[in-house]
Amino acid sequence: MDTQIKTHPNGIGNKNNQASITGHLGNIESGDFRYTSNEQTGLTTAVLNLNVAVNPPRLEGTTRVPKAQWFDAVILGKLAEQVVEILQTGMLVTLSGHATYRSWPALKDGEPITYTDEKSGETKQAYQTAANLVVDRVCYTAADGLYYQVTEKFGEVIFTAVARPDKADSQKANIVLRGTATDIQLTPASETSDARLNFVLNESYIRWSGAAAVRRHRVTMWGDPAVLAHAEMQEGDQVTVLGALSPNSYTDRLGIYQQTFNITARVLDNYGQKQAAKPGALQSEQQRADSALVMPASKASTPKAATALVPFTNLANQ
Repeated sequence: MDTQIKTHPNGIGNKNNQASITGHLGNIESGDFRYTSNEQTGLTTAVLNLNVAVNPPRLEGTTRVPKAQWFDAVILGKLAEQVVEILQTGMLVTLSGHATYRSWPALKDGEPITYTDEKSGETKQAYQTAANLVVDRVCYTAADGLYYQVTEKFGEVIFTAVARPDKADSQKANIVLRGTATDIQLTPASETSDARLNFVLNESYIRWSGAAAVRRHRVTMWGDPAVLAHAEMQEGDQVTVLGALSPNSYTDRLGIYQQTFNITARVLDNYGQKQAAKPGALQSEQQRADSALVMPASKASTPKAATALVPFTNLANQ
C-alpha cells in the first residue's frame, strides 16, 4: 500500500477555540520535523514541533522585566512541510490555531506508573499530559521584507502578503473560547488580593475520527469584573471568553511532569441567559440566533441584580 500524506483538517470542530501567540522561535533541531504513521489507516502525517518564547508586558509602576513564557506548538500536514524550510531559530512569528492537550501513559524505568484511586480503591494507570497550540496559520517576515501569512486550504498551501501587526500587538498570547461553564467559584477580595473567579469552560469539538468530545479549560478572572461575572453566571451557561493564554508546568503528587494552559479572562459574554435583561449588553442578530440554539428550553432562569457582564461585542474597545 502506497504511503500517503494526510492533510490536517484545519479548524474542524475547533471554531470555538481560537488561539494566537506572537513570539520568538526557540532552537529548531533536526528531530523536530518528522513523519508519523497511523497503523490503522496507513496514512503518514508530517509533524513539526516548535517552541515559542513570548515576553509578557511589563507591569505598570515596576522596572522588573517579566520572565518569558515558553509555548509548545505543533504544525501538521503540508503546512509543516512548507514552513520547515522557512522558519529559523530566533525568528519573530505569529502562530494561530487552537489550544489542545495530548495524554499518554506515564512510565518510570520503562514500566507503567499506577496509583490507587482514593474513592473507588481501584488501581489505575497514571497519564502524562502536555498542552499544545495546534497551528493552522503562520505569519513571518520574509527575506524580501514583506510580511507573509501561510495557511493550508483544501490540501493547498497558500502564501499571502499581509500587513504587519501593530507593535502593541506583538509579544502576546491571546485566546477566544466558547463553551459550557461549570465548577464556578468566587474567592472574595482581601487586604492582599483582588476578588478571583475560577471556572471550567467545557469546549465541545469533533475528533478526526468524527466522534464528539469535550475539552476542559480552566479560566480565571480578577477584580470587580470577576464579582459581576459571578453574579450573572450559572452552572451550565454557555459562555464566550476572550483572554490571555499562559502555559503552566508542574509536578503532580505522583511525581509526573504535567503541562496545562491557564486562561486569564479579560472579557466574558454569557450566552446562557437572555441578553436583553443586561444593561449595555449589545447583541447582533447572529448572536441572538446562536443564543437560541445553545440555551436549553427547560432551564429555569433566576432573575439577578442589575449588574451585567462586560459584553463581548466591546472587544474592539479593549
